[in-house]
Amino acid sequence: MSQKQDTVEVRRLIVFGVLFATAIYIVIRFFTAIAGIVLLFSVVALFTLILSPVISWLERHKIPRYGGTILLVLTVMGLLSLAGWHIYPVLRDQSAALFDSLPRYVENVQKWLADHLGFLGFAHKSDNGSQAIGALGEHASASLARIGSYTITAIDVIASLGIMFISTIYTLANPRPIVEHFLQLLGPGRAEKAADILQRLAVQLRRWGYSVLAGMLAVGILTWVALGLILHLPFALPFAVLAALLEIVPIIGPVLSGIPPAIVALGIHPGLFLWVVIAFIIIQHFENHVIVPLIIGHGVNLHPVSVIFSVTVLGALFGIIGIFISVPTAITVKILIDELYIKPRENHVVDVQRRMGPIIGEQNTPEEDN
Repeated sequence: MSQKQDTVEVRRLIVFGVLFATAIYIVIRFFTAIAGIVLLFSVVALFTLILSPVISWLERHKIPRYGGTILLVLTVMGLLSLAGWHIYPVLRDQSAALFDSLPRYVENVQKWLADHLGFLGFAHKSDNGSQAIGALGEHASASLARIGSYTITAIDVIASLGIMFISTIYTLANPRPIVEHFLQLLGPGRAEKAADILQRLAVQLRRWGYSVLAGMLAVGILTWVALGLILHLPFALPFAVLAALLEIVPIIGPVLSGIPPAIVALGIHPGLFLWVVIAFIIIQHFENHVIVPLIIGHGVNLHPVSVIFSVTVLGALFGIIGIFISVPTAITVKILIDELYIKPRENHVVDVQRRMGPIIGEQNTPEEDN
């Protein structure tokens, strides 16, 4: 009898294990299938939060939300078209010349390293420049051609941009039903707390969005002025555009944007290389301590390690779009943890400074944190 019960129990465990594994597999496949959709509408929500204050301002000045949305879209598209009309031809020509000349600059850098740092093992091979650029190009193409495990095609990009554009317009024009229905789903007991969390999220994400836009504009202009007008470095416009775009990638982006102009500068003269490095340090210092605080105050107060972790994980999972939403995701996670877990337990928080002071150092004052 006991043996029969054991057999039945084993069968039940096997059936449970199979069903559990099947359920896990279905859940994983489901989330894999909708990950791109969730990602796309996360970007829509982000754009809506950033642009909504402009529409609200127009609404207060007697312009309906639908009219304000159309006016904003036409204004942005007009400004982008005007900038592209004047900048694109020069950018195209300088970028083509840069890619043609980059192997020569890389070879000059390798020769300089071999002449001055040969004792460290640097050796110069005349074909290394073109090989290095070719390998870099292949790696960049492979990286840009995927988002996680998703292959990007031109049709995918156009369709995604179209859906994102149309969804953002409709959400900006009439966001109230979406927010109200979401809060109604939570019930009266949780709706008020959710509204507070959404309000805090909106403020922080807008602050991040404005800081990114201000940083991109400031860094792009300052980089072009420093490299092109002051240092007379070739290809200043592509380097300025690259520096502006990489402002989206926090902490890591500014470092990456300085590598190509540094290579070109070192390929021309070591003194120019030094001035380029100094210029990038000054630009980043000016942005972080003057431009961004002047526009948005003290930022979103995220620890650099949290930002790097978020960029690394989401970039590995979703590629470029993952990198773009990495900081908003980190902000969202931080606020949710703070509102749903830490604040309800404030009376039970361990005195971290007393317990772990020798490990974490002295406690900063609020002024130092800011």
